[in-house]
Amino acid sequence: METDGPGTTVGVNVALSGTLKDQNDVSVFGMVEGEVISDRSVIIGQTAQVKGPVRGELVTVAGTVRG
Repeated sequence: METDGPGTTVGVNVALSGTLKDQNDVSVFGMVEGEVISDRSVIIGQTAQVKGPVRGELVTVAGTVRG
């Protein structure tokens, strides 16, 4: 599997339920109910709401995380 792709972005108007996992960077600006996992960095933007655990090599939180 390729590990140098663009990563995953969850937009401000997006709501996801389940596990979000990527080998590359993950940015969340919307709502995720479930795990957010990255082998690299995870950015939880100011508008984001995450209900679940967040794991990454580097995690930056500006929004809300409950997990």
